[in-house]
Amino acid sequence: MATSEERLKILKMIQEGKISVEQGMQLLEALRSGNKAGPQAAASLPPAASTGQHQARWFRVRVTDMDTG
Repeated sequence: MATSEERLKILKMIQEGKISVEQGMQLLEALRSGNKAGPQAAASLPPAASTGQHQARWFRVRVTDMDTG
């Protein structure tokens, strides 16, 4: 049986945008039915959600002057 702490952790991940609502629903359903979230459930989550840690994001823009190179 899932503990309140586990359910709250999933809801917190949804609130923080680490996982989608659909992914959260799948995890909550797995907890409710007593199934462990196995490799298939973990594979559907983004890396930040599956590890529980914040994942850095980078966006690189390279600008080149077409006249001077």
